[in-house]
Amino acid sequence: MVSSLDGRKIDLDPKRIYEIHYLFAGPGEALMSRWGHSGKYLSQVFILPMWNVINEYTREEDRNLTSYPLVLTEGQKTHFIELVKEIFWSYSGKYYFISNNCATETFDLIAGILPENHPVNFEIPPVTPIGVLLTLQKNNLVRKIPEDISSAVKMGYLFLSTVKKEIQDAFSRIKKASNGIFQYTNADDYLKRTHSEDRRNLFNKIITASPEPSIAVSFFLLEMKVNRDFTKDLQKELSKALESKSGGGHALGKYREILEALSPWKHVRGGGYGIPSSQEFDETAILKAFNTFNQEFDDISKIFELIDQNKASLKRQIQNNIDFFFEYQFKLILEKNRGTSK
Repeated sequence: MVSSLDGRKIDLDPKRIYEIHYLFAGPGEALMSRWGHSGKYLSQVFILPMWNVINEYTREEDRNLTSYPLVLTEGQKTHFIELVKEIFWSYSGKYYFISNNCATETFDLIAGILPENHPVNFEIPPVTPIGVLLTLQKNNLVRKIPEDISSAVKMGYLFLSTVKKEIQDAFSRIKKASNGIFQYTNADDYLKRTHSEDRRNLFNKIITASPEPSIAVSFFLLEMKVNRDFTKDLQKELSKALESKSGGGHALGKYREILEALSPWKHVRGGGYGIPSSQEFDETAILKAFNTFNQEFDDISKIFELIDQNKASLKRQIQNNIDFFFEYQFKLILEKNRGTSK
């Protein structure tokens, strides 16, 4: 198996794995959050560090994440790891809202390591993440976790998203310091109705009247939110373009080729099936593929430079604001420190 971040080879040893957990994400704003993920697209198994998954859900999607330990025997745990390896090297399928999504695939994986006569195999297969969780709980396949939120957080079973509170607090600080300049009713109103130039102009007016680092930090946090939302929109648009299998010109064709080169099974010598040996897998080739991708398309705006320059320009303007607000807060901090030391 290889890391989905950089292509490095990863060896999963069942003896070194203490527990296997079912990660359950709380509801998000989008309808597809109820089903697990969105749309109809090619799917595959991704190997990611835990911090990356936590960040994606709690920061990028503003959803709480709960970690439920599976109740498995040592033999079932070993079987689970071996099955994951087999799926990793052999599976690339279609992802649909209901018939084939992350909930159904997770349930099939867990059911696949249990005895045929286990009660879970006589259940109607769940098609949503909450359905999977309820089925696992009903059949005592997940361990109970603390109901108290603070205890669950301290013990590492619950990861809370604080994005909404951070954004609203940042908005409130700016509005309080604006002396009436800030006419937006709430954070969503500000985020949806302003353009990057508007936000820079507002910043310059308010920071002149109230040169506090906390104001610069607040503008920075709101701009980061703008960036996350705009990047999601670009990713959706790019996914649709890639799904079409046609059009998009040379730039999108090149992007498709580089993406395909990141697939681990593309670098198994001689083809074949099953889990490849270290001699059969060309690790050098996939590391080169990841290096090429990171050099050419490490930021989504780079592909949009080639297929939609207007949107690439909007992305650059947002990033320029982020850099400006970030640097300005340190400028104010340094000025305050100099004043204090005199």
